[in-house]
Amino acid sequence: MYLFNELIYTYIRGSLNMNTVRSIVIQWLHRKYLPRIQVHNTLYVSVIPWKQQLRFYADYPTHVKVQFPTLSSTVETSTIVSWFKKEGDKLNKGDLLAKIKTEEETIIFETPDEGYLAKIIVPAGTKNVCTGKLICIIVPDKDSVAAFKDFEDSPSSIVPVPRTIASTLPSVQKKPIMSFFVAAGAFVIFLFWSVIFSIKDIFKSLIPLKYKMKSIDGEIILVTGGAGGIGKLICLMLANLGAIVVVWDINKAGMEETVKLARTAGGTCYGYVCDLCDKEDIYKKAELVKKEVGKVTILINNAGVGRRFKFLDVTDKLLKRTIDVNVMSHFWMTKAFLPSMLEDNKGHIVSIASLAGFVGVPYFVDYCTSKFAIIGFEEALHMELIADGYDINMTVICPFFISSTGMYSEVCPKFLPRLLPNKVADRVVTALRCNEKLVIIPGYIRFLVATKWFFPWSSVVMFVQNLFKNTTNTPNITSRKKKKITPRTKDPDT
Repeated sequence: MYLFNELIYTYIRGSLNMNTVRSIVIQWLHRKYLPRIQVHNTLYVSVIPWKQQLRFYADYPTHVKVQFPTLSSTVETSTIVSWFKKEGDKLNKGDLLAKIKTEEETIIFETPDEGYLAKIIVPAGTKNVCTGKLICIIVPDKDSVAAFKDFEDSPSSIVPVPRTIASTLPSVQKKPIMSFFVAAGAFVIFLFWSVIFSIKDIFKSLIPLKYKMKSIDGEIILVTGGAGGIGKLICLMLANLGAIVVVWDINKAGMEETVKLARTAGGTCYGYVCDLCDKEDIYKKAELVKKEVGKVTILINNAGVGRRFKFLDVTDKLLKRTIDVNVMSHFWMTKAFLPSMLEDNKGHIVSIASLAGFVGVPYFVDYCTSKFAIIGFEEALHMELIADGYDINMTVICPFFISSTGMYSEVCPKFLPRLLPNKVADRVVTALRCNEKLVIIPGYIRFLVATKWFFPWSSVVMFVQNLFKNTTNTPNITSRKKKKITPRTKDPDT
């Protein structure tokens, strides 16, 4: 009943999706398999009846660490076989602490952290130790040992688990023993809601865009790499829609031209010169924007660099610059502007990745690596925000190679034409206004990407080589003659 009620309530609130369903199912399992908690004044000791060889402890306001064993879900009693330490002994992380025997197995518990064994509650040889029994107390320093010399455990301290307390317990890796029916039931629920979400997305796709797009009038939108390419086009489109646009770029002349064009067209636009390889410069300019313009509500991480090189030919300096601009700047930009979004529980982060973040492209090793990283970063961060209960939208854009940009000038795909910048920029703005999660441009290539996971590796290699056949055979870019490779002892550019 709890599971059903939570799903219905979440659906009514309009926040039902795959992540919330998974969270609700996990909470249901916790309520079922975490039946009670031990309370000793301000000491809370969790009872986790999963069958596994783990130790579990927690830090609380009293700064007392409680060592508590995990017992089998099929056994209610156990025996304390022996203690490897005595009261007052100093404990180092990883020291063997106690041996506990259940009807099914013998479990060795290690010390989870440094400290001192203040009190052994259950001596060695004690049988029929019930699930939920406090067996010892570990304190952080020697002076605290005496405070627990006369501590006595009380069976009456076992009480039902408050939901608020259970939700704050530190997480540990669990391998629950669930019956076949419980596991099958959870899987059926997963499939059921997957079908519901799929049908919901199909109906959404039938709704005209003008009814799905949100207004961005008055929103403060920061775009990195706005001095040229699709970044410049995105800035002009956003300014035309009434947004307050903030342009960041290391190219001062290009940045000023973008600001001038936006203002000439009647938009509001500000420009700042910023080196995205410099973390301190990013944080400094972020504070300046907050002071002079206001809170950034939408962040578009567009800036990126990449050139066609053989991996062993590219210098260490260029490798570092690619990772700094394409990856690390996303981290620093997000850390600079996400906190203000969390304060209002409102915001949107758009990351411009690439199709090269799904499929490795020859002679673009550093570029592909950076784009793979961005896709993983965006997905993991979005999962984290959802788990913490925040309603921050995130969008990752993965276009095919774009024409009229310097980094793709040497790429000559065989079957698919390079994309036009204005088409890509328009699709980015549409994805932003529709709160889309993952956008692959062009859309039909999504099915080609999926072949990577279903076809043999040889098929993937053949596909990529044929797709970029015209590029890899270009003689004036990469020589195919065999040459002796000498190890690089020092980067000539550093």
